[in-house]
Amino acid sequence: MNITEEAPVIHHGRNIKIFRKTIDMKQDVLAKKLSDMGARQQDVSRLEKMEVIDDDTLNIVAKALNIDVKLLKEFDPDTAIRNICVVKENTFTDQSYSIGQQIVNPGERMVEVYERLVGSEKEKYSILNDRYSELKFMNDNLIKKIDEVVMNNTRLSEKNVELVASLQTVLEKISNKI
Repeated sequence: MNITEEAPVIHHGRNIKIFRKTIDMKQDVLAKKLSDMGARQQDVSRLEKMEVIDDDTLNIVAKALNIDVKLLKEFDPDTAIRNICVVKENTFTDQSYSIGQQIVNPGERMVEVYERLVGSEKEKYSILNDRYSELKFMNDNLIKKIDEVVMNNTRLSEKNVELVASLQTVLEKISNKI
């Protein structure tokens, strides 16, 4: 009797959802990253329900999630869970475990994820700092313009007072002649 293992059916949409949630990204954020495709949150939701997704779309989504496209194409959560269960039976002194032929050290993976998060936060800080500098520059220019307008209005008001005084003088002279 030959027992053959069937290749697991990879659900691309479920993998998108798993990795999107793993990096704590909401559907609407992913949709914004996919805006070149005209994606909306509802489109991401539909995409996550699809079992098979074409390679072009998977490549674009993987890039938006900042992950290797192989994860979306080949990751099988059931197999991963079985492998994790096997880990309990294996005893590695450095707390690493094996998935297929790949040795994975959870500490290294956590450091990698942490470094990516720190990089992302640095990028956000840089963008916010740039925007703050631009807004400060614009605000300073606006204050200068407002000061100029106030000065011009003050000069015009003074001129108006002088004109009114001159008109009163002229009117008084005219009324004295009448």
